[in-house]
Order: sequence, then structure tokens, then C-alpha cells
Amino acid sequence: MAKKPSKTESTGRDSKGQFVAGNQLAKGNHAQESLTKRKLKQCFLNNVSEEDMKDVVLKLVELAKNGDMQAIKELLDRTLGKPLQRVEQDGEIRIYTDEQREDIRKLLAIRILDDDNQKRIA
Repeated sequence: MAKKPSKTESTGRDSKGQFVAGNQLAKGNHAQESLTKRKLKQCFLNNVSEEDMKDVVLKLVELAKNGDMQAIKELLDRTLGKPLQRVEQDGEIRIYTDEQREDIRKLLAIRILDDDNQKRIA
């Protein structure tokens, strides 16, 4: 008889929800990656002077003035901020009280039970 896979084997997680050893999604060391990024940033800060930054900004402005669309976009994003994304709302926004939310949960639970009972009868 074939061995039934445990919940851990099928989800790749332990009882606490953490990845188990051998899970393909658990690869990498995020703390180490973060440390590497901080070290890299510090390296840049240590080796790029204020004058260097001023030269880079002036070059970006020059490129933007000459019509370079990437430079224009970068300059506008850095000075004015990135444009906000528009979110479309199809219906009205409703704000429920805790009591209303609890009533909705009860109605949904009743509906689910009704559906299950109908399936058993059929």
C-alpha cells in the first residue's frame, strides 16, 4: 500500500507554517541578502562625493533637455514623485460595524451549511 503523504510533505511547511528543509521555495538567505545590500549601499556612500552626485544630476538634466525620454521620466519621477496609480471602484464603498460583520459571518455560515445539506440530500 502506498504511503499517504503527510500534510508537511504536500505543503512543504511544518505545523507552524514555516518552510521545511528541502522545500524549493525556501532557498536563499534573506537576512544575508539584506546585509549585502546594506554593505553595497555603504560602499557607494563612501566612494561617491557630493560633487560626483552634482555632476550626475547635471548630466541627467542635460540629457532630459536634449529629449532623452528615459532621462525626462527619471528627472520627473525624482523631482515630482512617481504618478499615483488610479484605482477604479465599481460599486459603492461600504464600511461595516463589528456587529454587522458578525451578522454577515453568521449568514454566510448558515448559507454554507444549507448548501452542504442540499448536497447530501441530492
